[in-house]
Amino acid sequence: MNTMNYLVYLHKDKCTNEVFYVGIGDRGRAYDEKSRSVCWKERIKDCYFEVEILAKNLPKKLALQLEVAMIDFYGIHNLVNKTKGGLGTLGYFHTNETKEKIRVSSLGIKKTTESIKKTIETKKNRHSKNYKHIETGKIIKGLKVACEEFGIDYKREHQRIKRNSFNKNFEQIIELI
Repeated sequence: MNTMNYLVYLHKDKCTNEVFYVGIGDRGRAYDEKSRSVCWKERIKDCYFEVEILAKNLPKKLALQLEVAMIDFYGIHNLVNKTKGGLGTLGYFHTNETKEKIRVSSLGIKKTTESIKKTIETKKNRHSKNYKHIETGKIIKGLKVACEEFGIDYKREHQRIKRNSFNKNFEQIIELI
């Protein structure tokens, strides 16, 4: 990011219009759903979020100050933010339980032949599901293909379907055998 390309944004619950997150970054970060905390994802599980851009084209230092001020204004206890802002994740410290989970996961678990076969089979079947476009009723094999056809971002749509969001564009068709 260059020196004048920061923005400060709010995430609001679309059902209640309540601010639940204050963030800093670029336009892409403001609308990103994937790289968010578990608390953030849980917060939008039942109701989608709305983005409000407070300020844009700010130098980094001013953007950080505004983020801190907005988190202070709304109160950290009313938000899903992990820190009081200004430092990003640098101000967050993992619990001992989390540290242990990270340690165990970094040891590496050897995969068995059975688990490798299961992974391969899952990947083969991933694109064999049919999806119906909600507006048109058109049925398409594979979510990626469906998203490409309608010009919809695959990752976001996948998350919407996974959460059963009311904003989803496709429904998976379950075929009974």
